[in-house]
Amino acid sequence: MLPFTDIHTHTPGRPGSILSVPAEGVGAVVEANRNKPLDERQYYSIQLHPWHLTESSINTFLRAVEQYRDDPYFVAIGECGLDGLCSTPLDLQLSAFRAALQSAQSLGKPVIIHCVKLWSQVIAEAKPYMTHSKGTSENTPPLIIHGFRKGPQLARQLLDAGFSISIGTHHHPDILSIIPPHRLYHETDDE
Repeated sequence: MLPFTDIHTHTPGRPGSILSVPAEGVGAVVEANRNKPLDERQYYSIQLHPWHLTESSINTFLRAVEQYRDDPYFVAIGECGLDGLCSTPLDLQLSAFRAALQSAQSLGKPVIIHCVKLWSQVIAEAKPYMTHSKGTSENTPPLIIHGFRKGPQLARQLLDAGFSISIGTHHHPDILSIIPPHRLYHETDDE
């Protein structure tokens, strides 16, 4: 379980939150943190969002991950994932998602996953990164589906595959009763 009240936001300065930052913007967050008291510093994740991918995005992401790997405020990878409705070619999305998963695994960081309409592909791509404990160990960084709005059937399928789930304001009311507390996260995203 991550010790944050908001595991995914795009609004800086929220206490207890993880700010999702594009690789190009991480330096500004790190610099801003240097000038803040310890209790006001921003935790962040480095994103590789499927909507904003270009041929150079993966390399930019990998350089940022390597450059900031030891920053204690760099706590997660993502959001990253697959989106069946965006214009980014699927092969580029898959390459980026794999790079994000590999980076998270090598650093032992959780992953915040974006998915639209490509659930079976996300499950298949993430499977090699799942542990035998299926995300239940406190020592195992979770793979977290962010902004989950679907129903109980898909939630059960994701939980059975080893994912954790994050919800925002808009979510199916019946899923709260089926997600174990240690695999349920909350977020504000752009709310």
